[in-house]
Amino acid sequence: MPVVVAQDMYIKLKCIKRNDGSSLSGAMFDVIRVRNNQKVGTITTGTDGKGELGNLVLDRYKLVETKAPDNYLTFKKIQFMLKRKILMKIAELH
Repeated sequence: MPVVVAQDMYIKLKCIKRNDGSSLSGAMFDVIRVRNNQKVGTITTGTDGKGELGNLVLDRYKLVETKAPDNYLTFKKIQFMLKRKILMKIAELH
């Protein structure tokens, strides 16, 4: 059965410092499709703390931080259902 990719389905995220809301760059996340446990891409935050991955299908995904910004620790997995365009704010907990 072919997989239909909805061109406008994507994940956008922003990493911020919890204490003051300033941006955190250099965080890297693997995006894993839960259904088959396959990595579908990587998101890396830029100097503005933002990152995104597009061309996704409606399904359940998890983000696994593979590299934390300098002087921060990686945090636990985030799992979510992609129902529409998503914008996440991720506040580092350290």
